Amino acid sequence: MWSVPYFLADAQLYTVDALFGTLSLVGAIGFDNVKALAFHPSGQLWGGSDQGLLQIDINTGAGTIIGPMPPGSINSLAWNNEGTKLFATTNTPPRASTLWVYDNTNDWQLACEGLPKKVESLETTPDGSLIYGFHQDAKLGIHTLDVNACQTLTDARIDTPYNDIEGIAWPAACGPANLDALRAYLENLDGAEKVDIQPSGGIEVTISGEIHHSQLAETVSPGTPPAEGQLIMDPIADQNDDGIDDFQITYPSGDQQIMYYLGIENDSPDDCKTLVVPAVDPTVISIPALVTKFLYSGLNPIQTGVATGTINLEQAATIRGSVTSVNGEP
Repeated sequence: MWSVPYFLADAQLYTVDALFGTLSLVGAIGFDNVKALAFHPSGQLWGGSDQGLLQIDINTGAGTIIGPMPPGSINSLAWNNEGTKLFATTNTPPRASTLWVYDNTNDWQLACEGLPKKVESLETTPDGSLIYGFHQDAKLGIHTLDVNACQTLTDARIDTPYNDIEGIAWPAACGPANLDALRAYLENLDGAEKVDIQPSGGIEVTISGEIHHSQLAETVSPGTPPAEGQLIMDPIADQNDDGIDDFQITYPSGDQQIMYYLGIENDSPDDCKTLVVPAVDPTVISIPALVTKFLYSGLNPIQTGVATGTINLEQAATIRGSVTSVNGEP
C-alpha cells in the first residue's frame, strides 16, 4: 500500500506494510499537500496536489503535473474500472461535496452536486458503482452512488461501526484475492499434497513428502494484469542472499510480489528415531528421574548431549503432552 502524510508541503510518498502498518519512505513527490491517491488500472499512481493533478513514480516518489485540479479543496480520487474516467470529490461550502470527472482531456466536468459534506473516501466496485464515505457520518456506513442519476442508493449501504472513513480500497477488483489465487496455483502443482500460507507470509508446500519453504516479500507492487488472467510465477535470481534462486509472482490483479524460496525439508527424514519406552514395573515405587533416563542415555537416546549428572535425581519431574503448530498440527 502507498500513503502520503496529510497536509504537508513538499509531500513524500511512503509504502505501508499491509501486515504490520510500518512505513517505508519511497521519496519526495515534489508538490504540496498531496491529499488523494488512486491507481489507474494500468498500475500508474495518480494524486491530487495544490499545484495540480499528478502522476507519481512508485519507485522514486517523484510526481509529474498532468493537468489542473477541479475547483475547491480535493478530498478523494478514484478511477473507473476501464481507466477512462477519474472521479474526484471536493468540498462545497457550507455543507456539501461535489463530484467531478476527468476523462484525459485535461478538463474536469461537473458530475454530481449535493453530496454530503467532506466526502473523504471514494472507490469503484467491481460492478462499476462508486462507493463513498464522508466526515462524521451519523448513519455509520459506506454509501453507493448512482452517478448517472446523482443519487445515493438507500438500499445499498454497507454498514460499518465507523463515522469518519478516510479511505476505501476494494481488494482485487479485477480478479480473485491475491492469496486465494496463489493458494489455487500451489495446490495445482504436480504432486502437491498440502499448502499452508501463514498470515506472516510464510509458505509451506508439501510435494511428494517433501516440504518446500518460502516467504513472501513485504512489498507488493502494482502492475499490468496477465493477458490470460492467470497467476504467473517466474524463477528469478537470488533476492535475499541465501544462495537459492527465488520467484516473481504476478497475480491476476496485476500486483507483483517476490516469493523467497528457502529450500526443502523432508517430511520423514531417513535418520528419524523411533521412541522405544522401557516397561515400568507397577509393583514397585517409580522414581521419575530413573524411569525417564532412557530419553537421554543409553546407546541411541532421543535427546543427545546430556552430560552425566545433569539431571538431579531429587528434582527431576515429568511433563506429558504434545507440541503443535498454530494450525493444531504436530
